[in-house]
Amino acid sequence: MRPCLRHSLLSALLLAVAPQLHAQEKQIELRLDAFAYEQTTGRSTAGIRLPGSAAAALYLNDMVAIEARLLGISRSEFEGAGESPSFSATTLSAAIFVPVHFGDARGRRGFFIAPGIAVNRNSVSAEFGTVMPRVDTNVNYGLDLGFKHTLKGRVSWRHALTYRTGDNLSDTYGVTSGISIFFR
Repeated sequence: MRPCLRHSLLSALLLAVAPQLHAQEKQIELRLDAFAYEQTTGRSTAGIRLPGSAAAALYLNDMVAIEARLLGISRSEFEGAGESPSFSATTLSAAIFVPVHFGDARGRRGFFIAPGIAVNRNSVSAEFGTVMPRVDTNVNYGLDLGFKHTLKGRVSWRHALTYRTGDNLSDTYGVTSGISIFFR
């Protein structure tokens, strides 16, 4: 998808959502995913991430939310030797998902489906030499299909099957699990 078309679609989504956000005070969900497993074309990784990816969801109504996810931030420094330049690399990964919940629990329990888009921004800069600063942005798409169950009051446990693909990903399937806290 061309960058201009992506920006137009994102702008249209924000314009459609803005009146809903202003209309009334909404429920907010904060989540920390602690476990993740992914498999990409024959290569698999499993691990417990503490802390894992973080998410904040603003509920537009009883069924639909806009969820921002911080997937990761990393910075690496590389020391040059002799005539080799020193350089640094920074990666930021974030996503917007739109979970749709089925049931009457305002997202606290029951089944959900969540389509989304993730952006990975990589930037590399050199201290000296012929290496030019470079910024790459990749867009990936995803879908979560899962279930939440209430642990106690405002706390829920979330489990999801995941699918991701896009600019820098082959078809990737996985499982995530985490804890949500609801406010309002």
